[in-house]
Amino acid sequence: AQTESATEQSRIDEIIVTATRRAESINDTALSIAAISNEEIEHRNLSGMDDYLRTIPSVTYFDGGIGRNAITIRGLTLNLESEANLSGPSTGLYFGEVSLSGLSILGGNADLRMVDLERVEVLRGPQGTLFGAGSLGGAVRNIPNAPNLNKFSGILKAGYSNTDAGDGNNTNYEGVVNIPLVEDVLGIRAVAYHHKDGAYIKNIAGTQLANNGPIALLYSAADAVAAYGGAELYQDKDVGETTYQGGRVAALWSPTDALSVTLQYSSQDAEQEGLPYTQTNTGGYTQTTLQYGNDFSVLDGKGEGNKDEIDITNLLIEYDFGWATLLSSSAWVEDDSQIQNEFSDSFGG
Repeated sequence: AQTESATEQSRIDEIIVTATRRAESINDTALSIAAISNEEIEHRNLSGMDDYLRTIPSVTYFDGGIGRNAITIRGLTLNLESEANLSGPSTGLYFGEVSLSGLSILGGNADLRMVDLERVEVLRGPQGTLFGAGSLGGAVRNIPNAPNLNKFSGILKAGYSNTDAGDGNNTNYEGVVNIPLVEDVLGIRAVAYHHKDGAYIKNIAGTQLANNGPIALLYSAADAVAAYGGAELYQDKDVGETTYQGGRVAALWSPTDALSVTLQYSSQDAEQEGLPYTQTNTGGYTQTTLQYGNDFSVLDGKGEGNKDEIDITNLLIEYDFGWATLLSSSAWVEDDSQIQNEFSDSFGG
């Protein structure tokens, strides 16, 4: 009995991947793949690309805030400088069969939260025609769970944490429900979530006295007052608070064993207050950015920041002929992203 128990504990679950557009064991796939299963996502409490891409060998992830990111695999990039500035992605990013590469402003990727995923596949490139343009370095595939046609189920999840010296708390709420409407034929699956991470970067511009202290090189607080007038330019605040909220609804119709039709709609609104960077010459997690007030803001009166809103509608049809499988994917994607920066230092104040 002890031997059987030890064998069971040491057994590695088989991971099925579709890196070659066929469902097969990762051990039988003649490609360089890193796969993260649903169990591992739950166990490690993964939430976004930043949580897992940094842990995968030969993968580099640049995070400049919501909608401002870049993925590099095996160092293959069109241009290192332009990649960091989010233009010309060399790695494909997919949600199911829908490409999300370069949708956000400046060529960043839409970062959908990892809620109710079946697995994540990181395919080292080049991928050629399997995943189309933008896959020179490889492809990252986030594959959502499909509706279960036989079993009713539901999941509720909540989390709380606090970052030391941060502004506010970190909270997340998730809900999943699966309903088989017609057993073995028709079912729906719905997902909703709200993730919020508190800020931890301190903007110390507000601590600089108007006549004593630089805002940036050769630019003092007194210069800013003379140019703009008013102390509202100096707000001592925490920077980088992020909020993700969204949901997904999928309906699966499978009238025969050979045919399956999936219609899925996904939506996410993400917002980040302030830009999450620090200045190395100010000490600690700090920056000295001017917060220029509500009158000049396009981001709901919050000064600098990022926003990204994405809506995805995807119709997926699969038919098994026995000797071959037909897969048809049609998608409509709408992405609306904004970035607001303070560039006064670039123009001498």
